[in-house]
Amino acid sequence: MSARPCGRDPLERLAWIADAWRDQAPCTHLAFFRGGDVSAEEIALLHGADPVQVAAGTRLSDLCDTDGSGGDLGEIPWETLCFGQEGDWTYLLHHDTPPGTRTDRAALAGLGVRDTVLLSACSAKAVYTFEHTRDGERVADDAGAIELIRYDRGRAPFYRGGRLDFLNQAIRRAELDHPELTDEFELFFHALDTALGLRLPERDLKEGSVRAARWAGAGGR
Repeated sequence: MSARPCGRDPLERLAWIADAWRDQAPCTHLAFFRGGDVSAEEIALLHGADPVQVAAGTRLSDLCDTDGSGGDLGEIPWETLCFGQEGDWTYLLHHDTPPGTRTDRAALAGLGVRDTVLLSACSAKAVYTFEHTRDGERVADDAGAIELIRYDRGRAPFYRGGRLDFLNQAIRRAELDHPELTDEFELFFHALDTALGLRLPERDLKEGSVRAARWAGAGGR
């Protein structure tokens, strides 16, 4: 069954961040986690967040230069993680995690995570990757990395009838519904929203009111 027309602004919910993310702003990694009663705080701690700041409910505006006016926030500081819940997914935004941080699949499963989506950008090398995991198994048709740079408008990026064909359908639906969108990254992100329900809080991120914490042991607490 093909995806239904969305009938809404294509850049709301997730695709609003696509263009900036391509230039590694506000961060290089967008990670999403879904499962039964998954805690955003526990996800952040697993990825090395400072437990004092997590417990205190620290906001991004506490850790970087923003006046809360809703203007462009710029890059998230390198040693900072932003996290929260949108819809069925817990999200984690970051540039990197501390060396030795335990983020393997067994640890995530222990927190109740069943699905993950990871988007990584390296603009200097023009490498943009997508990875979807379900119940500890990578959702893909081969062992190679899935690079978004290979997506061309009008062409299905994944094998037809394969494990990611549901994204082919969502992308084609986005192309048909929104001919005004000329950026393939925005189309792909809109398709991720449509097919998987991924979202990010645009206003909270721009105003700095999103939950955040530095790496445990990082300076400038």
